[in-house]
Amino acid sequence: MFSDILCADILYYCAAAAILGLFAHSIPFSWHFRLFRPLVFLKIRLLLFKAELLLYPKDKRSEIEQMWLESLYPLGVEPFDREVVYKTWATLDDCDFRLHISNSSYAKNLDACRLKSAVASLPGFIRAGGWIGLGGLHFLFLSEIPLFARIEQRVRFASWDNKWMYVIVRVVTLPTAAQKKKGERFAKEQTVREDSPSSIHGPSILELPQRFRPDAVEPDGAIVHCIAISDMVMKIGRVTVPPALAFACEGFSKPSPDPSAPYSATKPPPHWKHVQAIWKSGGAKAMRDFLSGGWKSVPEKEKWWDDALSGPVESKRLDNLKMVRGIRAGMEGFKHSS
Repeated sequence: MFSDILCADILYYCAAAAILGLFAHSIPFSWHFRLFRPLVFLKIRLLLFKAELLLYPKDKRSEIEQMWLESLYPLGVEPFDREVVYKTWATLDDCDFRLHISNSSYAKNLDACRLKSAVASLPGFIRAGGWIGLGGLHFLFLSEIPLFARIEQRVRFASWDNKWMYVIVRVVTLPTAAQKKKGERFAKEQTVREDSPSSIHGPSILELPQRFRPDAVEPDGAIVHCIAISDMVMKIGRVTVPPALAFACEGFSKPSPDPSAPYSATKPPPHWKHVQAIWKSGGAKAMRDFLSGGWKSVPEKEKWWDDALSGPVESKRLDNLKMVRGIRAGMEGFKHSS
């Protein structure tokens, strides 16, 4: 009798766990937890670190804390080299009746990966009271993602201008062993056909399954299912912050002139001394005042943030800007169309 009750309870709890797993992304406050998790974890790390500082002399605490905070910054990193990966999976509540992720679910799931990227790449901006607004979102769907698939959302900066920051997210899955083998077989067959005299009549690369085409595969073999471009604006209160200014204040920079000695936390880029001076002059309030308008009082020839992101970074920014700005311009063209 007791064993029957125990078995029934076990089955009940297993069924409940399975249902919760299938609908994990729709559990109350699940979205909020996934969204704010990076911020909460960073705050916990900071509190634990401050607790450790109690063991140090009082006059040393602020210096050690500043060093710890600077370790969070992407010092010397080129903006286009920064990639933040958010991992998730395809739950049943994210899928349509064909058991593939519904196109409507992508926008909801991108919120968490964008905030994770902001916390990882713009900690100083957030610390100074900055926030980032979404002004537009554009999708290109390439192939379907099946139920239970493990997903990576890879976030990178695409470009920016004086107002907008364009963020590109590639939604990918890593190929299984069977998919890798199938892809290798298709590639091998294609090579054989191209080497044969009758290869002119053989199938072209466009006849291969979509998931194995070069334009749908990352360099590491990850299959790209969706590309999303977000138009975002950086704000301090209601004041717009130029993205280049915010990036330079995080330590992003052009590459070092000496390839054998790249910029890093131990060898920060030349402009970092200006950023440190702002923080030391008044902490988060001083940085907030600078980002929200104080930078305008800096003479044109002394705008160190322009030089910090010049050279190859500026060239790539302009090239990418032509592509992403065209998407936004096309959408805005329909605002007043009949």
